[in-house]
Amino acid sequence: MPDLPDDYPFLPNSVRFPLVDLGEIAARLGSPVVYDRRGEVLFADHFVNGLAPYTILSSGTGAEGLVISTDVDQGPYAANLIAGSDGGASISLTRWQAPLFASRYGIEISVYLPGTIEYFEIAILSYDGVNLLEGRLRFVFIGGVWSYRASDGSYQTVSIPGLFASSSPMYHWVKLVVDTQTAEYVRLLANDTVIDLSGVELRTTVSGLNPGLNVGVLLKSVAGSNNRIQVGRFIVTANEP
Repeated sequence: MPDLPDDYPFLPNSVRFPLVDLGEIAARLGSPVVYDRRGEVLFADHFVNGLAPYTILSSGTGAEGLVISTDVDQGPYAANLIAGSDGGASISLTRWQAPLFASRYGIEISVYLPGTIEYFEIAILSYDGVNLLEGRLRFVFIGGVWSYRASDGSYQTVSIPGLFASSSPMYHWVKLVVDTQTAEYVRLLANDTVIDLSGVELRTTVSGLNPGLNVGVLLKSVAGSNNRIQVGRFIVTANEP
């Protein structure tokens, strides 16, 4: 990809990006084609430094989070999340992000499902010292059901067609965007499908935790099994349009 001024006389049919786009490529460490390019990057990771930036919470026998180098996405590593086979039968990978301002925030991941799971979800939890704003996008494996967590705590189905393929390895892109200023969802993305949720209220509950953003991934196993997913890329954005 040429690193030249935008007004440089390129040959017909050549592909070019302005210099600002090349900076974004450097920030995201990958092609701009496979990402949702809206928003400003606060954090981008493909686990080359392990799981040190994250908190791992697990429940159940055999639950484990580790970095592996097989069946990866674009980087050399992926986070392998294995949920427990009993008890809570879950595992979560979360990152605390200091609050900069009320804004439209996004969490975007690439995820590979090598087999059956109960469900996985991505979440943005915003604490202001008084209340918790909670946005969650969930994918239930059986039936391929997508849903978001509504203001009353229930999960409401949205129309994102198709079941994720489990070809080895096939990573899918999922993104959730919420507005912490208006306490509303903005949109959900799954690969090339976009669902507009503007105006849908986030769940709000009382919480005295210090201000901050908690963004992450949660996996739930089928009872009696140690199901797993692989996360190839983890991106947090702000100032989403």
